[in-house]
Amino acid sequence: MSLKLKEERQQRREAHEAALQGQYSLVAERGKGKFAKVWEARHRSTGVKVAVKIIRPAKSGVPMAKVEREIRVMRLLRHHPHIVHLYEAVVSSDNKAVYLVMEFAEQGQLFDYVTTMDRGRLPEDEARRVFRQVAAAVAFCHRTMVVHRDLKMENILLDSDHNVRVADFGFSKLFRYSKVLSTCCGSREYAAPELHDGRQYIGPEVDVWSCGVILYTMLCGYYPFHGGDDITRLQRNIKGGGFKLPPHLSHQARDLISGMLVVKPHKRMTMAKVTAHPWLLSFSNNNYYNALHHPVALPPPHYHQEEQEQQAVEEAAARCGVDRNGLLQALRNGVENEATVAYQLILRTRCYNNNNNLYCHHHQPPALAAAGWSLPGVDVGDECPRQTMLHIAGAAKEIGILCDLQSPNTLLCAAAASPHAVFFQIQLYRPQAENRNNYVVDLKRVSGPQLDYLRICSHLASKLRQIFPSS
Repeated sequence: MSLKLKEERQQRREAHEAALQGQYSLVAERGKGKFAKVWEARHRSTGVKVAVKIIRPAKSGVPMAKVEREIRVMRLLRHHPHIVHLYEAVVSSDNKAVYLVMEFAEQGQLFDYVTTMDRGRLPEDEARRVFRQVAAAVAFCHRTMVVHRDLKMENILLDSDHNVRVADFGFSKLFRYSKVLSTCCGSREYAAPELHDGRQYIGPEVDVWSCGVILYTMLCGYYPFHGGDDITRLQRNIKGGGFKLPPHLSHQARDLISGMLVVKPHKRMTMAKVTAHPWLLSFSNNNYYNALHHPVALPPPHYHQEEQEQQAVEEAAARCGVDRNGLLQALRNGVENEATVAYQLILRTRCYNNNNNLYCHHHQPPALAAAGWSLPGVDVGDECPRQTMLHIAGAAKEIGILCDLQSPNTLLCAAAASPHAVFFQIQLYRPQAENRNNYVVDLKRVSGPQLDYLRICSHLASKLRQIFPSS
């Protein structure tokens, strides 16, 4: 490398570090794609290793709106243990570059891990362990009304203990079951038949197909559909849906793959069914099963979580030279600044270093009546639950809340609240008390800032009291 080229690289590195306000030291470039570069970096205040994704919207041709959407989605999903954690997003002063500061995955891509194994494939028990985590992450995305649309082994990263982190949400999008999508995106080997056909789709079904390709490739060491460099042949094979299952696969593994790689989207398994499949539940203990099916993804658990949080607050405040109470207020309001980022880095490092088994301390989901916040003063009648939910959905729509009826007594709701969206569930349940025939409205936050969620609850409660006056 010439001296001039070295000097240019050093100047670019220094420019990036300056744009990051001197909080990070860039160590080495780790990856380069069509739209972005990824650097390994170190947070100067805490010494924690991070990954920095650098996007130049104008230079790469990526619309700024698309970058902003990726950031919003990652903020929605960042507390799931198997989704890469976004610490902060920084825009350069000249608006030419966007920096996504994320957790660093020490072991790199799942693709590299699989190809280094004997015969280029994973043993079934190891594939099961990895795919459980992939399925848990993707199922959480779908419950949060996010479709990834670019799932592949290169976008599944592994931490130092080979635990999964689903990454790269550049093609992700919020979806609704009442609205179709039409953008064809993702990698062709992993893309569902409807994408190759240019047909419209809802969203989750294309992720399920990609997960089927991932599982097949982990277990077999090659893609289920072949075409070489002939794209037309590859598309023909994918749209035909014909693939061979080698004899070394167990019966349950064959059944799961066959349920995901179904050409007709409406006959394809959902991620909820995938996570409940017997193959994934084999040899798992009850704590892991409970974590996999927990209705809300929690931050990494620890026996003394409150103590860890308090220590992280104290350390972050001291390192950044800020007032402890000011830091707590910023955390409650979902503010991203030097101190709140330091807090996240310190807390996650403490949790993961002291708890290799991410799921070992999850508890059973609480009983429905205690799972959320029963709206005070709202006591609905004993009409058909579905009809009641339609009334509730109508009231929510009037105040700008999007709703999806998931079952006769469950709504998944989304509200745009600055700076983040808030997702929550509304459920009806009948109290066990004597002489109570009416239903009670129960709310449970899925993701988004707590204060924004409480404001939405208050607004919705006022609206519902007009429809269902308390008796």
